[in-house]
Amino acid sequence: MRLTLPGFVICAASALARIAAGDTIYLTDGRKLEGTAIEHGDTVTVQTPIGSMDFPRAKVLRIEKGLSPSEEYPVRLKKLGASPTVEHRLALARWCREKKIFREMRAEYEAVLALDPDQIEAREALGYVHQDGRWMTREEAMTAQGFVRYKNEWIPKAEKERREGEERVQVLLMKANGYDAKAAAAAKAELETIPPEYRVAGALTKMGDSMRPVRRMAIDLIGGAMPGVEEAWAKNGGYADQMKYVELKWKVVERLVRSTVADRDEEVRKSAWATVKSFGSQEAVPWLEKSLVEGVGGERIRSALALEDLGERASVAYLIYTLYYVTIEIRATVAQLDPGPVTAGIYPLNVSTFLGQNADQTLVARVQIETPRIRIASVRTTVTAPGGETIEMERDAIVHALQGITEAKLGPDTKAWLAWWDKSKAEYGSPNAMPAKDLDANGDPNAIEGGG
Repeated sequence: MRLTLPGFVICAASALARIAAGDTIYLTDGRKLEGTAIEHGDTVTVQTPIGSMDFPRAKVLRIEKGLSPSEEYPVRLKKLGASPTVEHRLALARWCREKKIFREMRAEYEAVLALDPDQIEAREALGYVHQDGRWMTREEAMTAQGFVRYKNEWIPKAEKERREGEERVQVLLMKANGYDAKAAAAAKAELETIPPEYRVAGALTKMGDSMRPVRRMAIDLIGGAMPGVEEAWAKNGGYADQMKYVELKWKVVERLVRSTVADRDEEVRKSAWATVKSFGSQEAVPWLEKSLVEGVGGERIRSALALEDLGERASVAYLIYTLYYVTIEIRATVAQLDPGPVTAGIYPLNVSTFLGQNADQTLVARVQIETPRIRIASVRTTVTAPGGETIEMERDAIVHALQGITEAKLGPDTKAWLAWWDKSKAEYGSPNAMPAKDLDANGDPNAIEGGG
């Protein structure tokens, strides 16, 4: 099936060609213009398809009058006689197209079809498509294939329903948190009637909303709808639907974990974490590990505590790694004049040089580590001086998580934890690797910045 330029484009473009080259205007500077020359007083206006230009009469050498294509067209048409052939009308249509008078061109191609309904050039020029053994308009062809028009594009009917459902969820979430109590109640009731899949997809887009109640409701909506999505897709029993659910669940858990560790509101964080635990604990682990390694401050602290809450034994390697570098940061922060470098496992951070610089500066080192689960390259570690309160809180959270998961009471002693790991790592398995999506040394572009 071949798709050609729709006829309506031809009509729209014809307006630009109503004034076409007819007169030839010679200027005193040697230039030659083609268009329609209009003389008024000491000025000559030259009209062309792309606009008008004014020239002083003294700058115009001479004007050779001629017919514009629009004026010449009826002359050519008359010459065809009372019974023009298909070839004659085609020739005139091609001339109109060359001269960019598209209204007349369309009229000629329609005249061709009146003589020969299957003439290919005329059909395609007017936007017809040959499908299922007959000519039809592009709209008819797309409809026959099951497509519908939605916001200036053709999409499958099911896709249109999905988009409208998601957009409706977004609107209802805002209404449900508005000042009009009656409208809010109606919005909440309508949300329950929307298919679970659309509820989840629409709510995902509102998890970064600036309004805390909207974010909270979006999370609750997802938690309530995900079981319905799983049930609906499980009924089909097909492999494709199973994979769709796995992909959706992975996406949903990623977003919920980001809310858990990064949202500014404590109630939103608690709601997100409760929702994760209700259906996606295992899928959350890689995202928590990613946040543990890449995050800073509160994100790292909450990631460590969430891993402890899950009792995730396979995350111990990441916790020890993070503790190692957090401890190095603390040492760099509190040190005064350490004559030697602080060894960062892979390569050294020279503390003497660092502390000799301005205290406001930040030393950023790229490190490379290997764990039983994944080889992580180019993770960004920042050492700042002075002030280590946040770093100490990170260390305490990581130690708390390590001790809670392993029951080994080794405190913040990194050497002790490394020695313990050498003896115990065989007990902690090697599950799936940390997700590579959005792994960026400069930070996670999907970080939530929700307001109050």
